[in-house]
Amino acid sequence: MLQKADLIELLICYASAENGGLIGLEILTIVVENQTINPNWPKRPYAFHLYFGEVMIMEKTLAQAQQIKPVALCVFRKKDDILLEERVDKLTSEVFYRPLGGGLAFGEYSWETVRREIKKEMGEDIKNLTFIGPAESVFQREGNQGHEIIFMFEGEFVRSELYDKAEIIGHKSNGDTIKAVWKPISEFKKKKARLYPEGLLEMLQ
Repeated sequence: MLQKADLIELLICYASAENGGLIGLEILTIVVENQTINPNWPKRPYAFHLYFGEVMIMEKTLAQAQQIKPVALCVFRKKDDILLEERVDKLTSEVFYRPLGGGLAFGEYSWETVRREIKKEMGEDIKNLTFIGPAESVFQREGNQGHEIIFMFEGEFVRSELYDKAEIIGHKSNGDTIKAVWKPISEFKKKKARLYPEGLLEMLQ
């Protein structure tokens, strides 16, 4: 008997082979919800975004997407500014900011994750790591729901010249560009910019 994850893989491959990703993803939604498959299901763009978000798959199975993810993030300070990755939600076009870091690997301490991720993605060594607290974040991003348990750190770059740069460019393992910029804490206090995770601003007081 096929499991939900098997159905997801099967329909993704089918959609790709037939060059009909939109139809495949909509059919997938109906299968997961155990409803009757309708071959005349509407092919409107907004329907694609809606159902893509509801089944929460983006290079993941349904089961993988529903896991709680442990991450370790690090804030760097320059007077009243903090260094944050600038991101854009591709579905809503919302610009938001988040500290650098990434997901914990099995058997890895959170402080090791911070050092590894920043070295891998930004090419930089860090020092004087200080744990400032835990956080929990439940959020919607690009139509998908996420749930993270966060280990939050403050740290410093080994190379002091980085503090003179307006932005620092790095790269994710998939080749996507990371743009980290210095943002005044006051912008987040005045709600002129969006900061994730929730509760980070209070940690930085």
